Amino acid sequence: MWLKDEAVSFFNFHRRLPIHNKRLCFTKKSDFNGMKFLIRNFKVITVHSIHHNVSSIIRLDLLANFSEFQNIKYTDSYFFLMEKDILDKFVDTIKEEVEKKYGKKIAYAKDCMILSEEIITTTNRQISITTLKRFFGIINSPFNPSKYTLDTLSLFVGFKSWREFINSFEQEKHHYSSDDSWEQLKQRTNLVTEYSLQSMKAKCGDQLKTLPLRLFAVQKMESFLENDRPATAFIAPEGYGKTVMLIQLVNHFFMAHNALYPKDIVCLIDGRILVKLLTLDLEKNRISNLLEFDTKNSMGNYFKQHPSAVKGRFILFIDGINEIYHQPEKRNQFIDNLLKIITAYENIPWFKLIITCHPDTWYIFQYHIKRNPYLKRFFFDVPFEGSYSETINIPLLQTTEIKTSLHQHKFAQSFESLQFHYPGLLDIIRHPYFLYLFLNTPKAKTIRTDIELLYEFSNDKLLSNPLAPNKINLINQFLSLCNNGKERVFVDKNELVTQPEESNAYDALVKDGILHEYKVPGSYLSISTYVEFTHALLLEFFLANHWLKEQELSTERLKTILHFYDENLLQCKTLKFIIKVAFKEEKINVLKDIYSIFTLDKEKGKVLPLTGSFQEILTIITLELRKNKRIREELVPWFAKSKEAQRLYFEHFFDMDCLVLYTGDHMDYYLQNNPSEKAQIYGHFIKYMQYFLAADPEKCEAEYAYISQLKHSDKYLGFYYCALLIHQITNKNKSPQTLLTQINNYAQSLLKSGCQSAGSIPLFELSIISALNYGDCFREIIKLSDYLQQTYLLERFEVAAIYQLFRAIYARALLNTNQPEEANAIFKTIHFQYIPVTIRQYILIRYKLIEIEFLIHSQQAKRAHELINEVKSASKMLRFYYFYQRAENLFAILDRL
Repeated sequence: MWLKDEAVSFFNFHRRLPIHNKRLCFTKKSDFNGMKFLIRNFKVITVHSIHHNVSSIIRLDLLANFSEFQNIKYTDSYFFLMEKDILDKFVDTIKEEVEKKYGKKIAYAKDCMILSEEIITTTNRQISITTLKRFFGIINSPFNPSKYTLDTLSLFVGFKSWREFINSFEQEKHHYSSDDSWEQLKQRTNLVTEYSLQSMKAKCGDQLKTLPLRLFAVQKMESFLENDRPATAFIAPEGYGKTVMLIQLVNHFFMAHNALYPKDIVCLIDGRILVKLLTLDLEKNRISNLLEFDTKNSMGNYFKQHPSAVKGRFILFIDGINEIYHQPEKRNQFIDNLLKIITAYENIPWFKLIITCHPDTWYIFQYHIKRNPYLKRFFFDVPFEGSYSETINIPLLQTTEIKTSLHQHKFAQSFESLQFHYPGLLDIIRHPYFLYLFLNTPKAKTIRTDIELLYEFSNDKLLSNPLAPNKINLINQFLSLCNNGKERVFVDKNELVTQPEESNAYDALVKDGILHEYKVPGSYLSISTYVEFTHALLLEFFLANHWLKEQELSTERLKTILHFYDENLLQCKTLKFIIKVAFKEEKINVLKDIYSIFTLDKEKGKVLPLTGSFQEILTIITLELRKNKRIREELVPWFAKSKEAQRLYFEHFFDMDCLVLYTGDHMDYYLQNNPSEKAQIYGHFIKYMQYFLAADPEKCEAEYAYISQLKHSDKYLGFYYCALLIHQITNKNKSPQTLLTQINNYAQSLLKSGCQSAGSIPLFELSIISALNYGDCFREIIKLSDYLQQTYLLERFEVAAIYQLFRAIYARALLNTNQPEEANAIFKTIHFQYIPVTIRQYILIRYKLIEIEFLIHSQQAKRAHELINEVKSASKMLRFYYFYQRAENLFAILDRL
């Protein structure tokens, strides 16, 4: 009998609502006997007429409190103690669930015949074809569905009964069934995970087949699951394969046939559709707390009180936090709620959270953590400090990963061939998304840059006849609907495809991997279909072409775009592509003045910050200059005359890797056009380093003599002392002690005067230690390093490449002063998360030379030989002959052993 239990369930469901004047229904005339009992005991005032075989309506004024339901006696009757409109909604909902499991809308008699067979197979219970026709409205019926029908359909979609199906939609938070709470939670989260997987797989397309499962991600996941910290993050811009990686991790660890942890509950949320998912009545899925946190509604409350109900771990994945909200205030509030949830699970080992986001979004986390350092204890393997690029903790594809992908796709050229002939392209396809495009582009052999790769991709997919005009029209219509990405990056399919003749072009765009669609459930049977570009890089590429097509490119046009996307993530991303196109099309007049865009308003002194995404624009300009010698030779003399370019090209973002190749020579233009004290000491220090690394002693001597005579204030002593130290201890074989006394006094004065604080990175001292390393001044390095570690909070800068190089130099000094255990302990923990592109080879060569010494000490001859060859190859390519000679010396030592 259902009367007592379902009555209690209903009133639990509605106890926040007024309990009088309820419209209730029951299924057949015989049920009226059961209703009499309620009418007597609950003082029903009005009873409306009852008709045989028609859903009858009565009106109750319930004056009793809920506890009186405990006294209701069982009868032979069965009826729904439920509002008619609420019952209809539940029936509609289970229809939707059945259709979802069946795979399509049930609209024909044939569907009912197939469904009837599937129900028998799944539940061992039978529902006739006629009953199913009535239930799904294929034939009209005045009857409400029977309890048997609803119980059977509930079994079919994964619930134990119709009662459990209703209970799962209770609005009261966390009212779990006492017999199997963990399984109920698993069922509830499966719905969100299924919708998210569908959306994420549509976005990724063939990338799931092309891109390898990242070994670093598997290792990080394994360590995280064993660690007691509840949260971790994968942080990187677009193109690093975050979504693909998350799908692969979910399958590998939890959902595949041979998954490692199949009993754990996985709740995977696609950030792009989280808000849309919540348009459903998804209180049952426990995700509304992400948007409006309330400790009383925390999922953990029940399981804290009932630890025996926990049967595994609850793993919450959120992909693309930056895509949940585009409004900064809403995004900030969401992150604040997320941090509250994380702290609520302190010392709860069964809860784990994994998120993906962009570095810009991670800044918000860093801000909260800086204000409340206690939050650090909740995060595993994430950067708490650092610039935009230094917060990226997803490495680019390693050599072995690219080799594996090329081999699996039977690519014509070997990795070694690409490495030798097209090193620039190899750098590009280290980004997972570009590797995917590269392996799926017919003319890959002719491609040299990412712009060429995207142009080839769009020419092949978008401009192919006969649908090219319609395809282009749809792309333009998409950009118009989302206001060129300023308001949103998705559109409703019904708004995009409005004419029948557009359907074929739309289908082709989806098939070719340019657009993808995902469905989001609305209320009950309502489903909305949204459309996005399959990857943000494609959106940025098409936006760049749109802006270029609209008007002649100029620096004023670039500033217009900056203003248009003010405080929008697309501001820098779109601009980067436009700059790449400007280089490709050799728009010299625009490029001559390219650095002026960083000064938005000269009169008001408004300038762009040189951090975060804006630093990436500087990176793009530098990389493009590397590729084209003719453009470089024409632009650099112009840059030397511009105050903005002097600051940004010659000073802030100087390309150290190309120092001997050409940037050292560029300093001559800079020195001719900037007579300031700072420019002269800085410029001649760079010239000295150019000749030092080129192993040119005569020119070194000339620059040293010049620097020694330069007037200099305390402000620029770092450049002065570094040049003097390197020259005296390498060329003159002099002791550095005299200079070190002056250096130590100056270092202490920096701290006392406030020019450097204990919380800042001590750039002066780190540059001195770097200079001492050239002369193998090990004891001096140890002394100064110990002073730094006692005085400054260096661990705050663990993601900075210059800090990791310092630790390697310190470890080398310990190794060479008979302290191998301490040296090895430090060296094993050195990890470069990100190295700026302008100093990447310079840093890596210096680090590898130190690593070779450690390998020689531990007698790992094979690996030492490999690294020596790598250093020699890179040094020869960059003409760093000083490093080449150091590698040769190490080879001689190794050969003697």
